[in-house]
Amino acid sequence: MPQTNRTIPKGETVFNTDSNQYPNTYSIYGGLSITKGQFGNSGDIYVYDTGYINVGEGTEFTTLELGTLENYGKIYTSGYFAFNTPNTSGRFKNGMKGTVYIREKGVLGNNGKILNESLATIEINGEFDNSGVGSIINNGTILNKTKDASKFYNGGILTGNGSIVGSWTDHGQVHPGNSTGGMLFNGDYFKSDGNISIEINGDDDRNRDRTKTTYDFIDVSGDMIISGGMLDVSLIDDYKLRRGQEFLIAKIDGKLSGEFDKTKEGQSLGEFESIYGKKINLFISYEAGDGNDISLYTPPLINSDMIFA
Repeated sequence: MPQTNRTIPKGETVFNTDSNQYPNTYSIYGGLSITKGQFGNSGDIYVYDTGYINVGEGTEFTTLELGTLENYGKIYTSGYFAFNTPNTSGRFKNGMKGTVYIREKGVLGNNGKILNESLATIEINGEFDNSGVGSIINNGTILNKTKDASKFYNGGILTGNGSIVGSWTDHGQVHPGNSTGGMLFNGDYFKSDGNISIEINGDDDRNRDRTKTTYDFIDVSGDMIISGGMLDVSLIDDYKLRRGQEFLIAKIDGKLSGEFDKTKEGQSLGEFESIYGKKINLFISYEAGDGNDISLYTPPLINSDMIFA
């Protein structure tokens, strides 16, 4: 019979040498090392700040169905580290100051839910693949230490107000913030498919504060290369536009190339509710800011007595 609520004391290492399923609760203060075969988690695993999990080369650690993994220590993987928990309550939470090290031959594959909390880090020296059904809430840091943007691939959903350090490739959905919020991409950003969703509840970005801004944005320290994908915009919490507004949705320190699908320079993205009792257009510019930023803007004011015209 499998043991439940097993506690692994500090200083002890547990070795998994066969293919096993553990629908149990593990509290890890020391180390869990998988050196052979597969470790399947359908239960709950909690890694304390003194604990670690080490997934060896050629092995697999998979969280299944309703399984959960919560990490405040360190996770090292030279093998395949996977989350197959779509449409269930199962998830991986990399808690505050928790760190995941994906080593050179390691792969982190997500077909479920990952929460990377504030001050938590996922470091990529191998590969991180977020699939079409995978979702990541990144409020911490995802660090791609390789020089290959394809080593962090998003084909699923990415949300949160954290940062991505290093270049990456995006074919999925990007929703900055946890309501309205910002994301920082400290490297080159390759947008090839999917969409970027922008929510607007005001025109104040609070000096590019990613947690306090009233509209969604991304800041890119490198280049932004758009070869596909849509831009979706919505007003939330009954917000209404007015004339003369601008929303700097992408501030790019490097070069901007390309445009979103079906969205050319100066094109209207549609008509949105306004304070004037009728809808007004919201336009896009790829030449905002210092000339290569992306903004949304409303028609200009004509003069004060024509504001409701």
